Amino acid sequence: MQHLPTSPKPDWAAACGEHLDPAVIGSLVDLGGEDEPDLIVELIDLFLEDADTRVTALESAARSKDWDQVSRLAHTLKGSSATMGAARFSVACRTVEMEARDGGLARESLDYAVESHLSVQFSLVCLRAQLTESGGGNYQRTA
Repeated sequence: MQHLPTSPKPDWAAACGEHLDPAVIGSLVDLGGEDEPDLIVELIDLFLEDADTRVTALESAARSKDWDQVSRLAHTLKGSSATMGAARFSVACRTVEMEARDGGLARESLDYAVESHLSVQFSLVCLRAQLTESGGGNYQRTA
C-alpha cells in the first residue's frame, strides 16, 4: 500500500488571532469537509451580517432601556459567537444578558460587548480573506 504525503493542517492559531478559538474554527472548516469546502466562508458571512444587525439593535434597546429586548439579543449573540469560536464576545454578551435580566445594564458592560464584537468582526474578516485567498476555504487537511 502506497502512503501519500499529507499536507500539514493550517495554523489556525495564527489565522484566528486572539479573538477566535482556533480549535472551533478548525472544526467548522472540517465540518464542510470535501463536499462543502466553502461552508466556513458562508458561516462567517452569515455571522458577520447577523451579529452586526443584532449589536446595532442591542445598542438601540439599551438606549431605550428595553431590558427584555437587550437580554434576548444578548442571549442570541452569546450563542452564535460561541458557535463561531468567539469566546470573549460570548462572555461579554452573557454579562449583558444577565445584567439586563436584573433590570439594568452597566455602560462598561455594553461598551465591552461592542468592542469585543468589533474585534471579532475584524478577526473574521481577516480569516475570511485568508480562506478566500487559499481557494475559498479549501485547505488541505491531514487524514
